[in-house]
Amino acid sequence: MFLFSGCEGYTGNVLDWKRIAGRRIAVVGDLMLDEHVHGTANRISPEAPVPVVQVTSRTLHPGGAANVAMNIAALSGVVELAGVTGQDEGAKLLREHLPAAVGTAAVLPVATRCTSRKTRVLADGYHHIVRFDEEVREALDAEAQRLLWERLEPVVAGCETLVLSDYAKGVLTPGICGMAIEKARELGIPVVVDPKDSDFTKYKGASVITPNLKEAAAAALRLTGTASGNDIEAIGAVLLEAYGTPLVLTLGAKGMLVIAGGGEAPVHIPTRARRVYDVTGAGDTVVAVLAMALAAGLSLAEAAAMSTEAAGRVVQMPGTATVTLDELINGRSSG
Repeated sequence: MFLFSGCEGYTGNVLDWKRIAGRRIAVVGDLMLDEHVHGTANRISPEAPVPVVQVTSRTLHPGGAANVAMNIAALSGVVELAGVTGQDEGAKLLREHLPAAVGTAAVLPVATRCTSRKTRVLADGYHHIVRFDEEVREALDAEAQRLLWERLEPVVAGCETLVLSDYAKGVLTPGICGMAIEKARELGIPVVVDPKDSDFTKYKGASVITPNLKEAAAAALRLTGTASGNDIEAIGAVLLEAYGTPLVLTLGAKGMLVIAGGGEAPVHIPTRARRVYDVTGAGDTVVAVLAMALAAGLSLAEAAAMSTEAAGRVVQMPGTATVTLDELINGRSSG
């Protein structure tokens, strides 16, 4: 593999981090509410062989596409969030936990859906006991798509980068993706995709797609019918040839692989060694920084290197966390 040419160890200089402040980003995708139930587990239930968790506290945090928006706001960006919620308690709680810096004019309440909610039960620190999900996964119907696009179109027109944050909950239909990408291309702004579907066809025309290794391998398998194992360059080559869209493959502790195409060699960006506390939401941090750095005119490799640095700080914190621009500039994290 190839290291970041001439800049091994690059994590974004102070000027580059300051350049991303104030960038206008639109985020559309699946909105969620992340709930963490904390407690202690000192005994086994007499009713079944499962631990009894004595609840001590609960926390709520916007998740999914909403967490991408939270990351952008924490990094001093200007962000507009688009997606759907139900008309339920979850929607109310989600809005209450979004800061004023996150615009919600393009969030559409839909009576026939519930607000996606993930509840994680954790005991004795952050030992995961169980997670249960409340959600609707069916694609938005034609009328909901029309109403969402009415709200989304002016938001895209006012942004510098568009993010499609796909958690496979039915919001990012081929229709919504197609209209959003076409509008962004008309305006000449980048489109960053965090995919879930193994078929990347609906993301055609995007500027960069950011699958993790598992997602990328599934997408390559769908195209070739042959598993590629962990040969990340082979997987990337298959996806680049099929879709013609640059890729940033996120590889966890191994960093990232940037495959820009156009005859450029793949660029491997390693991570710096850190203690990993919780990986929840790290992918959202990657997408947020990529979007802001591309809006600031940085190259894809530079943007990916900065994303790696930011995600490395987030995984040191518990739960669905964010990192601020000040923490990155000064080399600190609140975790």
